[in-house]
Amino acid sequence: MSNNSIIVHLPNGPVDVYTRNGARAFIQKPGPFNYFTSNIESANRIRQKANKNNGGKLTSKEKQQLEVTYLMADALAENSDENIFNKIPESEIECWMDHVIEQIAEKTKDRQWIQTGILSERCDTFLLNPCINMFMHSVPIRLAFEKGFFQVLGDFIASQKAPSLPCTDIAETVVMLVSNAVCYIWNNQDMISFDGRKGLQKVGIIWHVSPVRSLLNDPPTYW
Repeated sequence: MSNNSIIVHLPNGPVDVYTRNGARAFIQKPGPFNYFTSNIESANRIRQKANKNNGGKLTSKEKQQLEVTYLMADALAENSDENIFNKIPESEIECWMDHVIEQIAEKTKDRQWIQTGILSERCDTFLLNPCINMFMHSVPIRLAFEKGFFQVLGDFIASQKAPSLPCTDIAETVVMLVSNAVCYIWNNQDMISFDGRKGLQKVGIIWHVSPVRSLLNDPPTYW
């Protein structure tokens, strides 16, 4: 694995899932698609073990495992068009979404985050990154609304105490994932029964993420 490259060995040979051909081959490989359920279960065990035995601290190997899982989610979402991405069972996306929500809620209580706006582990900064590309697809956005993702995200941002601001990586990631979600919904009005800005405000997507407004020089114009 390297930056923007994840090589996976399939029966027909190795593929890079950070390419469109590689992502397509991985999603359509023979047999059931169960990447998220199997790897998120492993990620949950890693987190639980660390919280129980090491005060939340992860080993280098565990950090790498988590990073690969999050980067795989990002690669598949970024490099798949809607027709290919929709071949992933919804239960798999739901498993991923549940994990993200649970971990964001957990990080809301992280002392270092609250005091400095910086997450304790580098792998934690990768947790939200896949949402940017995931929210260009209909199923993850719908699940995000159904499961209260934006409420949890808003609580996470709001938990960080002034005068410190969230680190740039987190601020930019939040703005981009929210922007993608808003744009997709506005372009696909029949997907969710909300009416433009009023509907978005109703579910809290703008209000709850409003603390990020001051973090970028050029925030989205619809704020």
